[in-house]
Formats: sequence, structure tokens, C-alpha cells
Amino acid sequence: MPRTSNAVVWLAALGAFGALCWLARSGLALLISDWMVRPEYSHGMLVPALSGYLLYARRGAIAIGDSGTGWGVALVTFGVVVVCLGKLSAVHALSQYGFVIALIGLFYSIFGTASWRQTAIPLLLLLFMVPLPHMIHQLLSGQLQLLSSQLGVAIIGAFGIPVHLEGNVIDLGVYQLQVLEACDGLRYLFPLSTLSFIFAYLFKAPIWQRLVLFLSAIPVTVVMNSLRIAIIGFTVEHWGISMAEGLLHEFQGWSIFLVCVVCLLGEARVLAWARGDRRPLVELMNIGTVEGAPRGVPRAATAAASGAALVSLAAVAAFSVTTHTTELATPARQDFLEFPLMLDGGWQGQRHSLEAQYLDELKLDDYLLADYLGGDGAVANLYVAYYRSQLAGRSVHSPRTCLPGGGWQIESLERVELDDGLGRPVPVNRAVIARGSAKQLVYYWFEQRGRVLADEYAVKWYLLTDSLGTGRSDGAMVRLMSPIGVSGDELETERSLRRLFAAVRTEIQPFLPG
Repeated sequence: MPRTSNAVVWLAALGAFGALCWLARSGLALLISDWMVRPEYSHGMLVPALSGYLLYARRGAIAIGDSGTGWGVALVTFGVVVVCLGKLSAVHALSQYGFVIALIGLFYSIFGTASWRQTAIPLLLLLFMVPLPHMIHQLLSGQLQLLSSQLGVAIIGAFGIPVHLEGNVIDLGVYQLQVLEACDGLRYLFPLSTLSFIFAYLFKAPIWQRLVLFLSAIPVTVVMNSLRIAIIGFTVEHWGISMAEGLLHEFQGWSIFLVCVVCLLGEARVLAWARGDRRPLVELMNIGTVEGAPRGVPRAATAAASGAALVSLAAVAAFSVTTHTTELATPARQDFLEFPLMLDGGWQGQRHSLEAQYLDELKLDDYLLADYLGGDGAVANLYVAYYRSQLAGRSVHSPRTCLPGGGWQIESLERVELDDGLGRPVPVNRAVIARGSAKQLVYYWFEQRGRVLADEYAVKWYLLTDSLGTGRSDGAMVRLMSPIGVSGDELETERSLRRLFAAVRTEIQPFLPG
């Protein structure tokens, strides 16, 4: 088979890499921004350097080859398609993951299967530089925050300190540790997961022990964050609220993170002892260089694979440029300041405002928060969150994940169909929530560009297809809540809330364009 020079291979590979970076530039720009402004992902800027170091340390096992290079081109093509889907829909997480996939494929197309076996893990490490998709991040962090708060309060109570927990709001009497402060400690879950992945890769141990070491980042983070919350409670009780604020508060967070790292290394030591390995920890980690890979001259197929990757990137990049619109459509609508406070059925409302910390977290474009009093004395709350664009980490927050953070436990959750007052069935989520002795009935649904949806995964699917097809990603979440009386008459509460539902549906269309 004909041979070619290294220069030709590297020239084709460099061109393909440049085209890939240019194609994914908007997603990469947002990725860098996330590293700068989101503390839980600030470690992302170090991940490429760590991956590069691990590859350099194994440079002796890397050699340009031919076997499997066609699969590398296929992987590049798949990654490029994902980048373009993210670019055309402005779902930047797709562009970011597609970039990593295409980059791994480009490496595979140059070095082939033999080198891939030696370098797959350092390359897969690059996935840790990309923030989790918003929905997954929200669901994971919400559950872990709640668990961490519960454990922290249990530890505080064990010291005889009066403390009360409602969701993630920890009431210490003289000080309230708010939801956002309670979850600060979980910000090091993501960098710790990255480190545990590296430790598991370097750890000279059976695969099951490596897997245990990697997965243990989650329980270690939760337990140590609970301890951090307990330390805050103890120090506030004895030395005042200054112990939970300012630089001292930040120092506590970094100290706990370092303790987490020590815990992971200690776990590796214990796992080694369990199998009878008494070597020092430094010898248990494969941090040395790997030597001995053959170096031959690349065959023409290798250069052809890199060239094919370059052509694939260039073709799809050209398609992306000719079809992508830089701004998504934002249809005209009325502001919620104009939403009527007098609704059919004798409902009379009073507006309220969200606190600044929640507005900063939710990143809303418009919202409505109002209490309504019915002619029969029924009381209900209406909340609507609207987004002009639900992309780049800005999207509706599901009550299923937000309500537990406020101290409400979901006793039941089901999907039902309600009459909108015009004889048309509308799908909604129906939940009964409780906090102490208080109970409420909740209806919530999603108004998405003319669709009324109850399934949160359907919301994400239509977000992608509509972004591609119509250039729109606007949408809203609508929630109705009404307290269930002391007598527990859920049926009467349901009747009144259904009447308010029909009244809201009659008025809301001009505010949520179809």
C-alpha cells in the first residue's frame, strides 16, 4: 500500500481541527463563558490541559496508524452532525458535546485502533469540561441539595442546637441559611467527579475498584457538604453569623473540597489494602510515562482519513453558514403586567413579586405571580414563568424539582386531562404536596408555541424541533396552587381549582403566543 509523509497527515489534521473549532465557535464561546461565571464548572478550563498531559505521558504508546481510521472518520461525521444540530437550533450543549465527539474521532482517524486503546480515557476526560444539560443538572443538584441539607441538619441537631429545615432553608434562629447558600457546597461535585475520573484511570486496580472510586465522588460530596452545613450551624451558634459570611465562608468551602480529595485518595489506599496491596499510594497510581510504541511511516490511508474528515467538516460548515439564522424568532405578545386581575367566576387577584435571588437564578424574561380569591372564598396562587428563548441554560423550571427545595414533599403526582371551559381536554400534571400539616393541590403544565404539554421530555423534544423548523424557542410554565383545607376536603379544592384553570386558560393566550 502506498505511503505518505507525516507532514501531509498533520496538515490535513490541522485543517480539520481548525474547521471544527470554527464550526463550533458559538458553542465554544459559551463554554468558556460558563467556565468564567459558573463556579461549579470553573474547573473546565483545566480539563484540556489535564487531558493533554495524560496523552503526553503516554506518547510512547501513540503512533500514526491505519487500522480503524475509517471508524474515526465516521465518528467525526457524527460529531459534526451533532454540532450542526446544536448550531442550527442554538442548543449550545449539543454543539459542545458534538465538538468533543468530533475531536475524539479526528484523533482516531489519525492514530487508529491501536493508539486509541491506550488513549481513550484521556480523550473521554474532555467530556468533563462540558456543563451537564440544564435539565439533568437541575434534577441532580436539586435532589443532592435536599439530601445534603437533611444530613447537615441531623448533625446540627445531634449537638443539641435548635434547628429547623424547610426544603433547603435551614433556620438556625439567629440566622437562616438560604437555598442558594446551602447548595454552594455542591459546586465542587463536578470538579471532584473530574478528579475521581482521573484517579480511577491512574489507579492500578481491578476495573470494579476503579469504578467504585469514580462513583464515590457523589456520596463523598454529599456527606462532606452536610458536614460543612453542620460546621456553619455550630460556629454560628457559638460565634455569631459572621462565621457564615464573607471570606471565612468561602474558605470553609475550599477546605471541605480539599478534604474530599484526601477522602478519595484514602479510599484508593483502603481498596488496595483490601486486596493485599501494601505499596505506597504514589506507586498505586500509574503516573509515569509509557514507552515503546512503534514509529513507522504512515500509509496513504491515514492521510486520506484525515483529509476525509476535513472535507466532511468543510461541507457541513458551509451548509451551516447558509442555513443558520443568528437570532431566533420572538413573536409579539402582551406583558403580564396587563394580565387581568378579575377573572371569570368571580376570581379577584393581587400581584406579587419574586425576590431578587430567585430572579437571578431563574433568568426569566417575564412572569406573573398572583393570589386569587374566588367568590366562594376559595384561595389559589397563579405563577407563570415565560422565556423568549429556552436555550443556553435558560429554560422553564419544573415544579417537580423546585417544590422540594421549598420544603414541600410531593405525596402524589399524576397526569390528568382538564376541560378548558370550551369542551377541549388539556393535559396537566396534578400533584398533592405537603409541608408539615399543610397540604396543597397543584396543577402545572407547559405552554410551548401553541402546544399545551405535561410531559417534560416532550417539552425538550419540541424545543429542538421547533428551533430547527421555525426558529422559535419561546415558552412558559404555568402553575396553579390551592391549599387543601384543615378538614382535608380535597374534592372541594379540586372543584374550585378547575374553575380557576378554565378562567386562566381563557385569558392567557395573548400572553403566550401560539
